Amino acid sequence: MTKGIPIKVLGLFFRSIRQRVAIKIHLCASRARRTRWLASIRNTGGTVDKIIDVFGCENPYEYLQVGARIWLDRDVSLYIHATEAGDARIHLGNDTYVGRNTNIAAYCPVTIGDDVMIAPYCHINSCNHRFSNRGLPISKQGLDCKPITIGDGVWIATHVVVLAGVTIGEGAIIGAGSVVTKDVPAYQIWGGVPAKYLKDRP
Repeated sequence: MTKGIPIKVLGLFFRSIRQRVAIKIHLCASRARRTRWLASIRNTGGTVDKIIDVFGCENPYEYLQVGARIWLDRDVSLYIHATEAGDARIHLGNDTYVGRNTNIAAYCPVTIGDDVMIAPYCHINSCNHRFSNRGLPISKQGLDCKPITIGDGVWIATHVVVLAGVTIGEGAIIGAGSVVTKDVPAYQIWGGVPAKYLKDRP
C-alpha cells in the first residue's frame, strides 16, 4: 500500500499513461509522414484530396512511389499489407488519375504506369483468399498474392475489379463493371464478368 492506494493499482495507472503517450507519439509521427508525403506530391504538380486513406504497415508512405502530376480524388484508399511490406508496394506513374472511392490493396507490388485513368469506385487487389480445402473455413486457409501491372495509357472505367496476378497492357480499355481475372493485351477493349475481349482499339 502507498498512501492507501494499492501498488497494483498504481502500476496499472502508470502503464495506462505510458500507453497513451506511446499512442500520441505514434499519431504525431504518422501525421508528420503524411504531411511530408502530401507536400512532395504537390511540389511535383500533383493533386491529392484531403480525404484519402493511406494505411496498412507501420509506415506505408515508405512503400508508396508516386510520379509527377498525379491526381488522387476524394476517398481513395491505398493499402499496403502490414506483414508483407518488404514486397508489397504501390507505384503510381506520371499524370495518372485515380477516381473517388477507388481502393488499391497491395499485398504484392501494384504497378500503375503513366497517363492511366482509373475511374471512381474501382477495386484493385493483389491478393485472393484460398478455398481449396472444404474442411477448413476460408478465413483460415491463407492468401494467394500475385503482382498487378497496369500499363501506360490504360483507361479503367467505373466499378471495375482487377484481381491478383493480372497485367493490363499499354493503351487497353476496361469497360464499366468488369471483373478482370486474366491478362489483357495492349490496345484491346475488354468488358464483362469475367472480362473478355470485345475488340481492338482504333
